[in-house]
Amino acid sequence: MVIANMLAAAAAGFTANIIVFHLTGVPLALYIAVALVSGAFCGILGYSISCRLRPVLTTTAGNSAVRRERPSHEHVNGEIVG
Repeated sequence: MVIANMLAAAAAGFTANIIVFHLTGVPLALYIAVALVSGAFCGILGYSISCRLRPVLTTTAGNSAVRRERPSHEHVNGEIVG
């Protein structure tokens, strides 16, 4: 997740540079470096949030299949049954 966010942030920064800023040399390198650091920080944050949510999401996903209720009426061969 960290590597993916770093690459996405660098690509977004480079694209913004091409479209808007037109930086060259050291300013461009600094801009991309800041984007990489920002992407790494957000990747770590996203990973920690996903780790904390994993038990909740797996418990919810497991219980939803068990607790699924039958609707009050069902269609069988075009007729309403129930």
